[in-house]
Amino acid sequence: MLNDLEVALESEGEQTNAVLDNLIRNFSTPQRIALTQEEENCLLHGERFAHYHDGFRLACWHFGFGPEVVLAHGWNGRGANLWRFVNPLVSAGFSVTVFDGPAHGESKGSRTSPVHFADALRTLCGYLGPVHTI
Repeated sequence: MLNDLEVALESEGEQTNAVLDNLIRNFSTPQRIALTQEEENCLLHGERFAHYHDGFRLACWHFGFGPEVVLAHGWNGRGANLWRFVNPLVSAGFSVTVFDGPAHGESKGSRTSPVHFADALRTLCGYLGPVHTI
């Protein structure tokens, strides 16, 4: 891919635009990976809710009672990937919220960016109220 970019930058016009469009599309389109059985079982015990950010629905799940902990997954991930943290945190007296970031998991959208993801996390935390930790 880097070699394609070097060639495109040496030329002008449509070839450059096509390569840059391809790079942007590849960088901004996360893969949706299916839930494992453990992840599915975890989500069954949570209270599902939706949070809307920039007109897109984010899939969210809430567990337990106490100071709020929000778990944020990585690129190509989903909130359920963090299932191993949920029960220990709830057992320790925390509320836990997991969510699928924009264009990830069950959330809407097909493209996103780290900046958009972070902004969605910020608005989710604002919706939840005081957050103990992320």
